[in-house]
Amino acid sequence: MWKALLNRSLVGLLAIVGLFVGFYVALNQVRNSSVKQRFTDRQTLIARAQASNLTTFFDDFGNSVKVLAQSASIKGRDAATVAKMDAFVDVWGDSGLVGGVILTDAKGIVRFNSNISGTRDLDASVADRDYFVWAKTQETDGEYFVSEPVVSRLGATRDNMIVVVAAPVLKGDKFTGVIAASVQLKELTGRYMSLMNLSEETRVYFISGSGDLVYNASAGSPDMELLDEAKDLLDTPTAGSMEKKGHFVAYAPARAGNQEWLLVMVYPSSELTNLIQGISFRQLTMLVLGLLSLILVWLAAQKRL
Repeated sequence: MWKALLNRSLVGLLAIVGLFVGFYVALNQVRNSSVKQRFTDRQTLIARAQASNLTTFFDDFGNSVKVLAQSASIKGRDAATVAKMDAFVDVWGDSGLVGGVILTDAKGIVRFNSNISGTRDLDASVADRDYFVWAKTQETDGEYFVSEPVVSRLGATRDNMIVVVAAPVLKGDKFTGVIAASVQLKELTGRYMSLMNLSEETRVYFISGSGDLVYNASAGSPDMELLDEAKDLLDTPTAGSMEKKGHFVAYAPARAGNQEWLLVMVYPSSELTNLIQGISFRQLTMLVLGLLSLILVWLAAQKRL
Protein backbone atom coordinates (compact mmCIF):
# COMPACT_ATOMS: atom_id res chain seq x y z
CA MET A 1 0.00 0.00 0.00
CA TRP A 2 2.78 2.44 0.95
CA LYS A 3 4.73 1.42 -2.12
CA ALA A 4 1.78 2.16 -4.37
CA LEU A 5 1.25 5.48 -2.62
CA LEU A 6 4.92 6.35 -3.07
CA ASN A 7 4.78 5.46 -6.76
CA ARG A 8 1.65 7.52 -7.21
CA SER A 9 3.27 10.48 -5.42
CA LEU A 10 6.39 10.19 -7.55
CA VAL A 11 4.36 10.12 -10.76
CA GLY A 12 2.41 13.11 -9.55
CA LEU A 13 5.57 15.03 -8.71
CA LEU A 14 7.11 14.22 -12.08
CA ALA A 15 3.93 15.37 -13.80
CA ILE A 16 4.00 18.65 -11.89
CA VAL A 17 7.69 19.20 -12.69
CA GLY A 18 7.10 18.34 -16.36
CA LEU A 19 4.16 20.73 -16.49
CA PHE A 20 6.22 23.56 -15.03
CA VAL A 21 9.18 22.87 -17.34
CA GLY A 22 6.92 22.91 -20.39
CA PHE A 23 5.22 26.07 -19.18
CA TYR A 24 8.58 27.77 -18.59
CA VAL A 25 9.94 26.82 -22.03
CA ALA A 26 6.80 28.10 -23.76
CA LEU A 27 6.79 31.25 -21.64
CA ASN A 28 10.47 31.83 -22.37
CA GLN A 29 9.96 31.61 -26.13
CA VAL A 30 6.96 33.92 -26.10
CA ARG A 31 8.68 36.37 -23.77
CA ASN A 32 11.91 36.49 -25.76
CA SER A 33 10.01 37.14 -28.96
CA SER A 34 7.86 39.78 -27.30
CA VAL A 35 10.79 41.59 -25.66
CA LYS A 36 12.76 41.58 -28.91
CA GLN A 37 9.78 42.92 -30.86
CA ARG A 38 9.07 45.66 -28.32
CA PHE A 39 12.73 46.62 -28.31
CA THR A 40 13.03 46.89 -32.10
CA ASP A 41 9.70 48.73 -32.28
CA ARG A 42 10.95 51.24 -29.71
CA GLN A 43 14.21 51.80 -31.59
CA THR A 44 12.36 52.29 -34.86
CA LEU A 45 9.88 54.66 -33.21
CA ILE A 46 12.71 56.80 -31.83
CA ALA A 47 14.46 56.96 -35.21
CA ARG A 48 11.19 57.82 -36.96
CA ALA A 49 10.36 60.53 -34.41
CA GLN A 50 13.72 62.28 -34.82
CA ALA A 51 13.51 62.02 -38.61
CA SER A 52 10.07 63.64 -38.40
CA ASN A 53 11.47 66.42 -36.19
CA LEU A 54 14.19 67.12 -38.75
CA THR A 55 11.63 67.26 -41.53
CA THR A 56 9.44 69.65 -39.56
CA PHE A 57 12.36 71.96 -38.82
CA PHE A 58 13.45 72.19 -42.45
CA ASP A 59 9.87 72.67 -43.64
CA ASP A 60 9.44 75.61 -41.27
CA PHE A 61 12.88 77.06 -41.95
CA GLY A 62 12.63 76.57 -45.72
CA ASN A 63 9.29 78.34 -45.86
CA SER A 64 10.75 81.21 -43.83
CA VAL A 65 13.69 81.53 -46.25
CA LYS A 66 11.28 81.44 -49.18
CA VAL A 67 9.19 84.27 -47.70
CA LEU A 68 12.34 86.28 -47.05
CA ALA A 69 13.42 85.90 -50.69
CA GLN A 70 10.05 87.27 -51.83
CA SER A 71 10.10 90.35 -49.59
CA ALA A 72 10.31 93.76 -51.23
CA SER A 73 13.39 94.81 -49.28
CA ILE A 74 15.33 91.77 -50.49
CA LYS A 75 14.22 92.18 -54.09
CA GLY A 76 14.86 95.94 -53.99
CA ARG A 77 18.30 95.72 -52.31
CA ASP A 78 17.69 99.02 -50.60
CA ALA A 79 18.44 100.52 -47.18
CA ALA A 80 16.01 98.10 -45.53
CA THR A 81 17.76 94.99 -46.87
CA VAL A 82 20.30 94.61 -44.05
CA ALA A 83 17.66 95.33 -41.41
CA LYS A 84 15.40 92.68 -42.91
CA MET A 85 18.20 90.10 -42.90
CA ASP A 86 19.22 91.05 -39.34
CA ALA A 87 15.64 90.56 -38.18
CA PHE A 88 15.59 87.11 -39.81
CA VAL A 89 18.79 86.14 -37.97
CA ASP A 90 17.44 87.51 -34.69
CA VAL A 91 14.34 85.32 -34.98
CA TRP A 92 16.09 82.11 -36.03
CA GLY A 93 19.28 82.72 -34.09
CA ASP A 94 17.39 81.96 -30.88
CA SER A 95 17.03 78.37 -32.08
CA GLY A 96 20.77 77.87 -31.69
CA LEU A 97 20.83 76.14 -35.07
CA VAL A 98 21.04 78.96 -37.62
CA GLY A 99 24.38 80.63 -38.37
CA GLY A 100 23.37 83.43 -40.70
CA VAL A 101 21.98 84.49 -44.07
CA ILE A 102 23.55 85.92 -47.23
CA LEU A 103 22.23 87.62 -50.35
CA THR A 104 24.20 87.30 -53.57
CA ASP A 105 24.09 89.00 -56.94
CA ALA A 106 23.30 87.17 -60.17
CA LYS A 107 26.91 85.99 -60.44
CA GLY A 108 26.97 84.38 -57.00
CA ILE A 109 29.01 87.08 -55.25
CA VAL A 110 27.94 87.78 -51.65
CA ARG A 111 26.67 91.37 -51.43
CA PHE A 112 24.84 91.28 -48.10
CA ASN A 113 25.61 89.19 -45.03
CA SER A 114 23.94 88.93 -41.62
CA ASN A 115 25.00 86.35 -39.05
CA ILE A 116 24.98 85.54 -35.35
CA SER A 117 28.51 86.93 -34.83
CA GLY A 118 27.60 90.31 -36.33
CA THR A 119 30.31 90.22 -39.02
CA ARG A 120 29.68 91.31 -42.63
CA ASP A 121 31.92 89.09 -44.78
CA LEU A 122 31.29 90.16 -48.37
CA ASP A 123 32.56 89.54 -51.92
CA ALA A 124 33.08 85.78 -51.54
CA SER A 125 31.72 83.65 -54.39
CA VAL A 126 29.23 80.82 -53.92
CA ALA A 127 28.65 80.38 -57.66
CA ASP A 128 29.84 76.77 -57.52
CA ARG A 129 27.52 75.73 -54.69
CA ASP A 130 24.68 73.36 -55.54
CA TYR A 131 22.02 75.72 -54.20
CA PHE A 132 23.20 78.60 -56.42
CA VAL A 133 23.35 76.38 -59.50
CA TRP A 134 19.78 75.29 -58.73
CA ALA A 135 18.56 78.85 -58.07
CA LYS A 136 19.79 80.09 -61.46
CA THR A 137 17.50 77.61 -63.21
CA GLN A 138 14.33 78.79 -61.44
CA GLU A 139 11.97 80.85 -63.55
CA THR A 140 9.58 81.63 -60.68
CA ASP A 141 10.03 82.10 -56.96
CA GLY A 142 8.14 80.22 -54.28
CA GLU A 143 10.48 77.23 -53.87
CA TYR A 144 13.45 76.54 -51.64
CA PHE A 145 16.44 74.24 -51.91
CA VAL A 146 18.33 72.31 -49.21
CA SER A 147 21.99 71.72 -49.96
CA GLU A 148 24.22 68.76 -49.24
CA PRO A 149 26.28 69.28 -46.06
CA VAL A 150 29.27 71.51 -46.94
CA VAL A 151 32.09 73.40 -45.23
CA SER A 152 31.19 77.06 -44.75
CA ARG A 153 33.36 79.69 -46.45
CA LEU A 154 32.37 82.80 -44.53
CA GLY A 155 30.62 84.39 -41.61
CA ALA A 156 30.06 82.95 -38.15
CA THR A 157 30.18 79.37 -39.48
CA ARG A 158 33.44 79.65 -41.44
CA ASP A 159 35.25 76.27 -41.74
CA ASN A 160 32.38 74.45 -40.04
CA MET A 161 29.94 71.98 -41.58
CA ILE A 162 26.61 73.52 -42.53
CA VAL A 163 23.47 72.77 -44.50
CA VAL A 164 22.27 75.68 -46.62
CA VAL A 165 18.63 76.45 -47.27
CA ALA A 166 18.26 78.79 -50.26
CA ALA A 167 15.65 80.43 -52.44
CA PRO A 168 16.00 82.37 -55.70
CA VAL A 169 15.51 86.13 -55.75
CA LEU A 170 13.69 87.31 -58.86
CA LYS A 171 12.78 90.79 -59.97
CA GLY A 172 9.97 90.27 -62.40
CA ASP A 173 11.16 87.26 -64.36
CA LYS A 174 14.84 88.15 -64.02
CA PHE A 175 17.14 86.21 -61.70
CA THR A 176 19.05 88.67 -59.49
CA GLY A 177 20.65 86.37 -56.93
CA VAL A 178 19.96 83.93 -54.14
CA ILE A 179 19.10 84.27 -50.47
CA ALA A 180 20.85 81.49 -48.55
CA ALA A 181 20.69 80.72 -44.82
CA SER A 182 23.02 78.33 -43.01
CA VAL A 183 22.08 75.63 -40.51
CA GLN A 184 24.94 74.56 -38.26
CA LEU A 185 25.29 70.82 -38.66
CA LYS A 186 26.97 70.16 -35.31
CA GLU A 187 24.19 71.92 -33.41
CA LEU A 188 21.50 70.34 -35.59
CA THR A 189 22.71 66.78 -35.04
CA GLY A 190 23.42 67.45 -31.40
CA ARG A 191 19.84 68.54 -30.81
CA TYR A 192 17.99 65.87 -32.74
CA MET A 193 20.29 62.86 -32.83
CA SER A 194 21.62 62.97 -29.28
CA LEU A 195 18.16 61.80 -28.19
CA MET A 196 18.77 58.60 -30.15
CA ASN A 197 21.91 57.79 -28.16
CA LEU A 198 20.25 55.56 -25.56
CA SER A 199 23.40 54.09 -24.00
CA GLU A 200 27.18 54.05 -24.28
CA GLU A 201 26.84 51.11 -26.66
CA THR A 202 24.46 52.83 -29.06
CA ARG A 203 25.84 54.11 -32.34
CA VAL A 204 23.98 56.84 -34.18
CA TYR A 205 24.73 57.70 -37.80
CA PHE A 206 23.44 60.42 -40.10
CA ILE A 207 23.94 59.58 -43.77
CA SER A 208 23.50 62.22 -46.46
CA GLY A 209 21.65 61.66 -49.72
CA SER A 210 24.96 61.10 -51.50
CA GLY A 211 25.87 58.33 -49.06
CA ASP A 212 28.39 60.31 -46.98
CA LEU A 213 28.60 59.78 -43.25
CA VAL A 214 27.78 63.21 -41.84
CA TYR A 215 27.36 62.39 -38.16
CA ASN A 216 28.83 59.62 -36.04
CA ALA A 217 27.81 59.51 -32.38
CA SER A 218 29.88 56.54 -31.27
CA ALA A 219 33.18 55.87 -29.60
CA GLY A 220 35.89 55.00 -32.11
CA SER A 221 35.57 54.42 -35.81
CA PRO A 222 32.21 53.47 -37.32
CA ASP A 223 31.53 49.92 -38.47
CA MET A 224 32.01 50.40 -42.21
CA GLU A 225 30.37 47.10 -43.13
CA LEU A 226 27.23 48.02 -41.22
CA LEU A 227 27.35 51.50 -42.74
CA ASP A 228 27.60 50.12 -46.26
CA GLU A 229 24.50 48.02 -45.65
CA ALA A 230 22.72 51.01 -44.16
CA LYS A 231 23.54 53.13 -47.21
CA ASP A 232 21.59 50.63 -49.33
CA LEU A 233 18.51 51.80 -47.42
CA LEU A 234 18.80 55.43 -48.55
CA ASP A 235 15.93 55.03 -50.98
CA THR A 236 13.66 53.28 -48.51
CA PRO A 237 10.37 55.16 -48.05
CA THR A 238 9.62 53.97 -44.51
CA ALA A 239 11.35 53.40 -41.20
CA GLY A 240 12.26 49.87 -40.19
CA SER A 241 14.74 47.62 -38.43
CA MET A 242 16.98 44.63 -39.10
CA GLU A 243 19.49 42.43 -37.31
CA LYS A 244 23.01 42.33 -38.74
CA LYS A 245 26.37 41.14 -37.43
CA GLY A 246 25.22 40.81 -33.85
CA HIS A 247 23.52 44.21 -33.87
CA PHE A 248 20.01 45.56 -34.10
CA VAL A 249 19.77 48.33 -36.67
CA ALA A 250 16.88 50.80 -36.70
CA TYR A 251 16.64 53.32 -39.53
CA ALA A 252 14.36 56.08 -40.73
CA PRO A 253 14.44 58.31 -43.83
CA ALA A 254 14.51 62.03 -43.09
CA ARG A 255 13.23 64.34 -45.83
CA ALA A 256 14.49 67.91 -45.85
CA GLY A 257 13.09 69.69 -48.87
CA ASN A 258 14.75 68.06 -51.86
CA GLN A 259 17.17 66.06 -49.70
CA GLU A 260 16.59 62.49 -48.59
CA TRP A 261 18.77 61.61 -45.59
CA LEU A 262 18.92 58.53 -43.42
CA LEU A 263 19.11 58.26 -39.62
CA VAL A 264 20.55 55.00 -38.32
CA MET A 265 20.69 53.56 -34.79
CA VAL A 266 22.89 50.54 -34.09
CA TYR A 267 22.56 48.62 -30.84
CA PRO A 268 24.52 45.46 -29.84
CA SER A 269 22.41 42.31 -29.63
CA SER A 270 24.35 41.41 -26.48
CA GLU A 271 22.68 44.30 -24.64
CA LEU A 272 19.27 42.87 -25.41
CA THR A 273 20.48 39.37 -24.51
CA ASN A 274 21.56 40.63 -21.09
CA LEU A 275 18.18 42.26 -20.62
CA ILE A 276 16.35 39.06 -21.55
CA GLN A 277 18.56 36.97 -19.27
CA GLY A 278 17.78 39.27 -16.35
CA ILE A 279 14.05 38.90 -17.00
CA SER A 280 14.44 35.13 -17.43
CA PHE A 281 16.24 34.79 -14.09
CA ARG A 282 13.51 36.68 -12.24
CA GLN A 283 10.75 34.66 -13.87
CA LEU A 284 12.58 31.37 -13.27
CA THR A 285 13.02 32.25 -9.60
CA MET A 286 9.31 32.93 -9.25
CA LEU A 287 8.41 29.69 -11.04
CA VAL A 288 10.77 27.61 -8.90
CA LEU A 289 9.33 29.09 -5.72
CA GLY A 290 5.85 28.39 -7.04
CA LEU A 291 6.83 24.83 -7.94
CA LEU A 292 8.29 24.18 -4.48
CA SER A 293 5.14 25.52 -2.86
CA LEU A 294 2.98 23.28 -5.02
CA ILE A 295 5.14 20.24 -4.25
CA LEU A 296 4.81 20.87 -0.51
CA VAL A 297 1.04 21.15 -0.85
CA TRP A 298 1.00 17.93 -2.93
CA LEU A 299 3.06 16.02 -0.35
CA ALA A 300 0.88 17.24 2.49
CA ALA A 301 -2.22 16.10 0.62
CA GLN A 302 -0.69 12.66 -0.06
CA LYS A 303 0.07 12.19 3.65
CA ARG A 304 -3.54 12.87 4.55
CA LEU A 305 -4.57 10.21 2.07
